[in-house]
Amino acid sequence: AVMSDALLSRFRVHIEMSTDWALPAKLGVNDKIITVARNLNSKKGEHQITAAPQLRELLTFRDVEKVFGVQIALRNFVSQTRPEDRAAVLEAIETVFATKVDVFKL
Repeated sequence: AVMSDALLSRFRVHIEMSTDWALPAKLGVNDKIITVARNLNSKKGEHQITAAPQLRELLTFRDVEKVFGVQIALRNFVSQTRPEDRAAVLEAIETVFATKVDVFKL
C-alpha cells in the first residue's frame, strides 16, 4: 500500500518485504507463471511497470488452471493486472508460454 509521508514517519523501522519465489513452487504453482511473475517483478524494480504479481495472484492462477486449464488461467491473470501494465504482462506471458492471450471481455 502507498502511505503518506506523514503516516510513514510514525513508524520507526521500515522493512521492504520481497517475494520468496521458492514458496509458490512448493504450493504447486506452474513453474512458467512463476517465471513470468519474476520477470515482471524485475521490470517493476526497474520502474518499467507500476505493479508486479504477488503470491496471491500466483495462487489464483494455480486454482483457476486446475479447474479451467492454462489458457483461461492466463487470460484471468492478464485481466487482474493494471491496464497500464498489460502490454508488458502480455509480452512476458508470450515469451515464457510461447502463446498469445488477451483479457476476458464481454
